[in-house]
Amino acid sequence: FDPVKDGACGVKKETASEQPFFDGGGYQMHCYWSLVEAALCGEKDPFEGSMEEATNELEKRLKKSVSGQMVADVPLGAFLSGGIDSATVVSLMQSLSETPVQTFTIGFEEEGYDESKAAQAIAAHLGTRHTSLAVSEKEAKEVIPQLPSLFGEPFADSSQIPTYLVSRMTREQVTVSLSGDGGDELFDGYRSYVSEERIWNKMRRIPYGLRLLAGGAGYALLGGEGKRRTLTDQLLLLQAATPLDLPYIEQTREDLLAGSLALSQKMPVRRKALSSLPVGYLSGKELSGAARENRLLDLLMYHPDDILVKVDRCAMAVSLESRVPFLDRDVVEFALRLPDRYLREGETGKKVLRQVLTRHVPKELMDRPKKGFSVPIEKWLRKGRLKNWAQELLLSGRIGIEGYLDERQIGRMWEEFTKDRIWRPQIWYVLMLEAWLQECGKGGA
Repeated sequence: FDPVKDGACGVKKETASEQPFFDGGGYQMHCYWSLVEAALCGEKDPFEGSMEEATNELEKRLKKSVSGQMVADVPLGAFLSGGIDSATVVSLMQSLSETPVQTFTIGFEEEGYDESKAAQAIAAHLGTRHTSLAVSEKEAKEVIPQLPSLFGEPFADSSQIPTYLVSRMTREQVTVSLSGDGGDELFDGYRSYVSEERIWNKMRRIPYGLRLLAGGAGYALLGGEGKRRTLTDQLLLLQAATPLDLPYIEQTREDLLAGSLALSQKMPVRRKALSSLPVGYLSGKELSGAARENRLLDLLMYHPDDILVKVDRCAMAVSLESRVPFLDRDVVEFALRLPDRYLREGETGKKVLRQVLTRHVPKELMDRPKKGFSVPIEKWLRKGRLKNWAQELLLSGRIGIEGYLDERQIGRMWEEFTKDRIWRPQIWYVLMLEAWLQECGKGGA
């Protein structure tokens, strides 16, 4: 789904950093700031100070951003998940406030999905006025059928569920909330950045022509339906060998599997992740390393089209304004100047950001595995009302009438899930698409 080109009913989104100028019967778009140019400038003018100087500069810029975004004539608070990014934002907020900052988190019963205890410990150390809500499985499930009308478009990031729940709880006490979104993309927070660069460092030794040939052959081979699983994994490595395809290892996997569900005559599905890159991406110039390209591509696409959409829609659904200090222009431009040695130590990212945080929060409170902000959607779909809801969407015959997807493939995928416990994220993607089609009255049209 290309958010710029594929808007429903003639409604289209403009890309980030653009503004329209109207003259007479038409308008032109003006780009007032370029993330790509900022990244290239950062390459040409890297930060060369000490780690302490980098920490001081980052803290200064973040504190300025947080201070500006705390200006409000309505009650203000912050999301606090227990992770490094939100803890950094909250710690700086509290350092700037004469009264306890209001912080909010939600917890789940399922082990591995609950960060409420970690958030509570950080809040207690900082002295915030903390509110934590334990969300039952029943309450979380009740949100899911509301998602199509809430987002107004097909949107299938399952962390939309906890994001909506924490926004709803937060709005009961404040009108504006700051969040820690952007820290992962700016400061090398995703583990995949390390593993993908490791793969690229090995594959780059293969001549470019052979990499292209291998990638193209993989696509041709994918036509064999029965070989889909093994070939997808093979193709993952083949496509990783192609420059600029590397940052899309996971996206390429998802696109290819989605392609096996689509009826090619009726639904355009991206066959290459590169086909959806912003026009003029890097103008043929590459950054120094796959991790840097990964981070830039996430900032160009994943962040504005997923993360920010999710946070904004969930917040606006309950009349809550969400603000994102990490995405302040001065912070972003400084982050793009930082060489990898300031961002990563071994396979651990966010090095300089951790240095900022340890000035406010003891290291022992933050030394935990990264959990993310998600829900056990696979478990929830296996039983009860949510399973019935999913089966009605997938197996009622509507998919065949609509003609967008291959009904038989989806039926087999659902059977694998319910009988053999084989989970594919595509199940959630199809559910959200079908729920949206039904909501907007297109189903069966």
